[in-house]
Amino acid sequence: MILSMTGFGDAVLEDGAFRYHLEIRSVNNRFFKLSTRLSEQFSFLESEVEKYLRQRITRGSVTVHCHVRSLSAEAAGELNIAAMGHYLSQLQQLAGDDPRITIDLATLTALPGVCQPRELTERQREAAWAIISGLLDSALDALISMRREEGRALAEDLSKHCAVIR
Repeated sequence: MILSMTGFGDAVLEDGAFRYHLEIRSVNNRFFKLSTRLSEQFSFLESEVEKYLRQRITRGSVTVHCHVRSLSAEAAGELNIAAMGHYLSQLQQLAGDDPRITIDLATLTALPGVCQPRELTERQREAAWAIISGLLDSALDALISMRREEGRALAEDLSKHCAVIR
């Protein structure tokens, strides 16, 4: 059975507090090449995701993207007040007494180190992996099914061309 290297699979899960959407895309590549885009709080799972994928995919350029959206009030990251204060004092020094210059708090929170995701406990990390690995399974099943169907179509097309050549 010929497997195409092109495919797509996704999986969605909503567990009350979070909504997860994991997508896997693959295109032709002689070797296995992985690109992962996980949210910052789940970046610790990148090596686990790679090991997991290598068990079922041997070739292709594979992209994994996991969107995580919090559905609860806990969604807000933690503000690093010290870093924010340091930025603010520097900006106030730059602004001086010029009344035309304003400092926007929303812009301050976007500066590096000011708004950080909450640290996960070991239990939360294990729960996150259980969720992500389940999503990977579902998305991989869909991707491999698509690759199998595409491979079947390619084999059929090649057989037709061979028949014409004969």
